[in-house]
Amino acid sequence: MIGPRIGVAPGVRAGPAIGVSADELSNGGGTSMASVTQDATSLKYCPASSAEWTTTLTVSAIASGNPSGLWLCQEPSGNLADSIGANPLVVAGSPTFSNSNTGWTRKSVNITATTVQSFTLGIGPFDGSAASVAWLWYGCTTVTGAGRNVLAGSSNAVGIGVVHQATDKLQFRIGANNATTVNSYTTSTIFPMLIVYNKTASNCTLYTDREALPCTFSVVVDSIKGLGAAGTLTGDSSAHTTYLAAFSSTAAELTTANARALLTTLGWSPAF
Repeated sequence: MIGPRIGVAPGVRAGPAIGVSADELSNGGGTSMASVTQDATSLKYCPASSAEWTTTLTVSAIASGNPSGLWLCQEPSGNLADSIGANPLVVAGSPTFSNSNTGWTRKSVNITATTVQSFTLGIGPFDGSAASVAWLWYGCTTVTGAGRNVLAGSSNAVGIGVVHQATDKLQFRIGANNATTVNSYTTSTIFPMLIVYNKTASNCTLYTDREALPCTFSVVVDSIKGLGAAGTLTGDSSAHTTYLAAFSSTAAELTTANARALLTTLGWSPAF
């Protein structure tokens, strides 16, 4: 009995788990991230289609559903195409395109002025006043901000968004309520933000790779949404965006455990 238990178990269990049936990232049931677009330098995953998102969420063990909007932000000019839905982010002003990012192969679109420059979508889609919404953003804010918009899920005075503060921190705003990050985010290094506005559960949280930041829940009003100078908001003149996805309804109702699993699957190391 001692011989078989010692001699067989290590050879059978350890061998396939590392070398045969598992990829570098797998849900343990045979689904791996091998088919999902991965940045060649940072090694972070950037799912580029609905099929790739299905794989990503399967590996993450999240069953709530795919995003319904996806903007890859790799265009050389013009509007940012929606790779899943039918909601392009319309360009205004003269943001810059195809910009290099430290430690990444992917390019970014950059906001370089506080006014005029934007990529926006009007009222209707991803309406937080009607259903839950979530936004996943990869980018960075390279110069100290001054309460300027990085990402708006609604630019209404009682809307959803993240602004970059003069303190180098991010402010997460939900309606008239707001919360400020513990960490500073004035950096040329790309980081992730996941905004979850769960209307069903009446909670809302901003997740980055460094922290989870809840904000007091408030019912919001739909408005213009997007990057840069959305609606009456001024844009953060140092915001770079290399990837953006939006979830709606039940697909947006991600828990903290879901957020941790998703960011981990995408190649980040969340500290929360």
